Amino acid sequence: MTILNSFRERFITWCESEGSKISKFITFKNSDTEGTGVFLDLDQYSKENDLTKVDEEFVVLRIPKHMCLSLETIGENFLKEQLAYDLDTKFIRQGKLLSTFLSNFQSYFQESLDPFVRGGLNETNILVGELQMLVIIKIIREKLIEESLSEEYEEFLRNSPFSKLDQYLELLYLTEVNSVKLDEYYFEYLDAFKYNEREFRHRIEKVKSQAVLDALHQYLPSELFRFVDVNFLRRVEISVISRILEIPEPLEKDLKQEINEDYGDDKQENIEYGFAVSSTLVPVIDFVNHSNDFVNSYFDADEVTGDIILKLEPKRLEGLKGEVELFIQYSDCEDVLRFVHSYGFIPKSITKSIIYEHPISREYLRDYRVSNYSLANFFKWFQIQPNVQFVITYDESLNIRKAQLNLDENFIVFGFSKNLKYIKENALELIERGIGEVGEFSSGFIEKYLSLEESDGNDIISGYNGTPFIINRNHEINLKSLVENTSDEEINSLILDFLEFLVDYFKIRIDNLKSLNSRLTNKSSIISQFSDFEYELLSKFINDYGDSDDKLSLVLDADELDDEWVKLRLKPITVPVESRKDLLDEYLSKQTESLKIV
Repeated sequence: MTILNSFRERFITWCESEGSKISKFITFKNSDTEGTGVFLDLDQYSKENDLTKVDEEFVVLRIPKHMCLSLETIGENFLKEQLAYDLDTKFIRQGKLLSTFLSNFQSYFQESLDPFVRGGLNETNILVGELQMLVIIKIIREKLIEESLSEEYEEFLRNSPFSKLDQYLELLYLTEVNSVKLDEYYFEYLDAFKYNEREFRHRIEKVKSQAVLDALHQYLPSELFRFVDVNFLRRVEISVISRILEIPEPLEKDLKQEINEDYGDDKQENIEYGFAVSSTLVPVIDFVNHSNDFVNSYFDADEVTGDIILKLEPKRLEGLKGEVELFIQYSDCEDVLRFVHSYGFIPKSITKSIIYEHPISREYLRDYRVSNYSLANFFKWFQIQPNVQFVITYDESLNIRKAQLNLDENFIVFGFSKNLKYIKENALELIERGIGEVGEFSSGFIEKYLSLEESDGNDIISGYNGTPFIINRNHEINLKSLVENTSDEEINSLILDFLEFLVDYFKIRIDNLKSLNSRLTNKSSIISQFSDFEYELLSKFINDYGDSDDKLSLVLDADELDDEWVKLRLKPITVPVESRKDLLDEYLSKQTESLKIV
């Protein structure tokens, strides 16, 4: 994250005027990791503090709760006050703009997205939208002040409750973050890495942008917000997402009691559930950079005041001298895709494993035949996500030392099972039974419906009672019976078949990446860096496969796994419900039109 030094100094001064406490040993300047960093003069600090004693005195930053932006603080501290401030005015109603956006976003989301989005309308989506809207309102307010329509109007705008956020909103707008969405090679990325993307994320962005624009159109003339376009909204969104911290907040006493009652006598759970987590922007502390290798501090919430504090970890500072940059952990488990999209850099660590989920090309799977069936169709009907998860370790030079596969809860290797056969007639029968309650359909329509379910845009076929696969003559098979009837020896053989398939696929993928990288000439681009990363990773895996006498060692053993890694898997691409509905509506309308009344 990069901002101008002159603005950074002015911003820090403003934060202190608002009650932030910054240790005299702390300075803010450009970091080797790019952007701003927070530095501690360790020599001077050690002269006045005994770092051998671990206690609560090692707080170097304290940010008052009223300066932190979350759904709660924006609603309670600013929106409520702004709505009251606007009541008797004939001028622009800023609170109404924000509340209308919130109403629009919620209704649009429920109307068009809820069936397709796992997890629903989450806290981060709403917070990003609120901050986008507040930045727009700030810029509009500044435009109106410049016009100086009247002293009364100017005073009204300058004293509005939302104006108290101006310094932080300006920081969000001025911050430059390496972003895939704003990168010069974004369209190349969408083409080459399209299965890393998820359509529902684009849908959320589209709905949120529409909610913003509709609120503005409802209350303001368009000349006031002509600066609002896709790039503007994305820039603010990336700036917000890159600064969000998951802040622990103490639960209300009655809620804590309710949770404890649910867990009964489990005292360990009682202790752990004293806090909830809230997505929050915390000025100043959000200048602290991330590193799992060099983490030496952490943020926390003061249970009494609600202030957000940054504490040193003295043991992590042992042996260091001079000026030391402070680092926190954004996440203990570093997921490449998340870091690239949220923070604009590729995580590398010599102490922690890095996770990268690689989606296999759906076109390649569609054309790859096993027995008499497309491998893609096997994965669809058995509801197996066609991705592979890499667990990567780096050496001290930050080159990939080892790249292994995590197949925990991933049954992808069973796609290479022997004696399986796909029966299309069974598939058509499953489809017909599945949609039979709507009415009777022609065989041509059932064929179309099956083609939609088995299309490249659908990873998972669900809602049907069975699969169209048989094993050993006419015995129908499902995933559970397939797994249970496969011996450990056979599973190892399947893994070897899968690895051979994977290496062949990676060789083709590497050729494509080589061609792509030759076109991505700006090596400071995050997309160029990401493409280089995947090229290096797949090349390493292929080389290790060729050099290894024990190819099964490329797959992690059960005792090497971390339960958190499974949670980082990509969600499946699915055909939208509306696509199925449109197909049904088209057929039913044709059936109705064909009826003749005599």
